[in-house]
Amino acid sequence: MKKSIQQIVNKFAEFLELCMILVFATGMIYLDAKLWGYIPFESFVEFTQEFFIMVSSIIFGVLAHKYEKPGLWLVSGFLGCMFIRELDEYFDMLSHGCWVYFALLYTGISIYLALRQGLAEALSSLAEYMQSRYFITMSCGMALVLVYSRLIGMKLIWQIIMQDQFSYYVKNVIEESTELVGYAFILVATLQYAWLLRQNQLKGSDF
Repeated sequence: MKKSIQQIVNKFAEFLELCMILVFATGMIYLDAKLWGYIPFESFVEFTQEFFIMVSSIIFGVLAHKYEKPGLWLVSGFLGCMFIRELDEYFDMLSHGCWVYFALLYTGISIYLALRQGLAEALSSLAEYMQSRYFITMSCGMALVLVYSRLIGMKLIWQIIMQDQFSYYVKNVIEESTELVGYAFILVATLQYAWLLRQNQLKGSDF
């Protein structure tokens, strides 16, 4: 019974963690709306998105090194490339589209780090992560960022809905806020997986 109660408490804590991050994300949307009436390029929402994905990438890199799970370098690299893509406007100040070269460089480094212990070990630790329950949360976040936010942000949809009252600012708020929620899911999944690995290490077990 004690074990069951502990499991319930742990899951409720995970739920509260997600809620708190989403409340924080909503607060950033409110600040932008209050200050500007829309979400500009340099906004609290944009900075929060970049912060969430940057932290997630760093954490996976730390996990890959600390727990000797080279496959996690690939996850870190993918998230890092998403972070670089979010900064494309800044990279365009150097040269239009040059963010791609930085992303390719980061990808190459991540692949090198992942393969140092061999392809089999990299694939094994990556598959291990993908079998964890937190990969589902990560996948939901990825789908929101890479697919749903792009689709729901299509100008055609909002032109049909709003017709003559179409506003780019409304469309942009929907798209960026959806993307922010996706990044929040990614961060939550990252933190919870890091906690899981720590607990397993303390128990002296693997999974």
